[in-house]
Amino acid sequence: MQSNGVGADRLRPGGCVLLLAALPRSSRKGAMDPRTGLDAMARVPPALLLGTDGPAPEVLPLVDPVDPVAVQHRLRSAAATPGPLLVYLAGGLLLDSRRRQLHLALADTTADTVRYTALPWEWLAFELRQRRQDDTTVLCDLVADAPAWQRISGEPDLLGLGGAAELCGVVAPAVKRAQRGHTGYSGVLAGLLSTSGNRRGLAELHAMATAQAGLDPRALLLAPTRRPAVPRPVPARVPAMRSGSGDLRTAIGLALRAGRRSWARALAEDWHQRVQRTGPQSLEAVLTWEALAQVAFEEGLLQQAADNWMAAARIRLALLPAADPLLLTTVDNAHHLWGRLPAGAEAIRTGEELLRLRQAAPGSGNGRLRAVAQRLELLRATPESEPR
Repeated sequence: MQSNGVGADRLRPGGCVLLLAALPRSSRKGAMDPRTGLDAMARVPPALLLGTDGPAPEVLPLVDPVDPVAVQHRLRSAAATPGPLLVYLAGGLLLDSRRRQLHLALADTTADTVRYTALPWEWLAFELRQRRQDDTTVLCDLVADAPAWQRISGEPDLLGLGGAAELCGVVAPAVKRAQRGHTGYSGVLAGLLSTSGNRRGLAELHAMATAQAGLDPRALLLAPTRRPAVPRPVPARVPAMRSGSGDLRTAIGLALRAGRRSWARALAEDWHQRVQRTGPQSLEAVLTWEALAQVAFEEGLLQQAADNWMAAARIRLALLPAADPLLLTTVDNAHHLWGRLPAGAEAIRTGEELLRLRQAAPGSGNGRLRAVAQRLELLRATPESEPR
């Protein structure tokens, strides 16, 4: 592989996109073809990949490189680029059986020559060590052979980059050759980037891509880390929901239906924290509280689920008329969860707040309000009992 003359003295100030896809020659007849993912990413405007409006960035495609040292030098040149950097990696993740280190497979890599013909993962972290996380992204679409998968399944932190870059993407276990390979994530993410026209919502786009790509259920999902945000003043009027809210709710629902509760919680908490910084009393904030409530319910955390429904109801009460159906449904959900809580101080506290909500939004008739008052009276009288 030749370096095509790219050096630090010629690097453009607009940033750099390094696209690397490697398919070992021994796997040519296999199902996985990382070049498909690279082609999809190459069709996305590079400025959109970087999330920048500055000068045109440098684009460095590497298809089937064979020399790990030459790839390291290319990484070094890319890391020295002024401005933002995105490194896209598609291909296979292997384990050096002797030193137990992860490697990115290159074109000449075989199971017996990993140490000499593949790129050590630690070299990636080393070359990016001087970069800032807020302008450096490593995007992965990888499959891991059996030894590598066993290692990272037990120690996912091995893929960490020491805080030098935002790590995003998927790593899946290798599939049998007769099965279809894992290239869907890159294509879906590239399409979402192109249609959204906004790289700044990478966490949301990643969540949508993982939900739509038909990944192996065992796949390791590498969610983007949270970047520091500059606080913005909350507008005097209630801000409207962002267009991505429905997509996030869909992604969270899909994750719950697939049994990925920890992933659903991560999506909901990240969404909630971002909305809390910009519009904590908005309709979108209501949706984040409701998403957290649903996740907590699926996890069996009934007290937390009830508290989250209450938080959603309080905001709706401030924004909507007392007879609004959405408000009443939210209060009903909180009421339902509260009714399943065991007796005790927390149930009494929650019940007192629910009583205030029911007084403000009782719904049709007084039956629900009376039900809250009666159970609350019972809880206060017999706090150790567990009425259902």
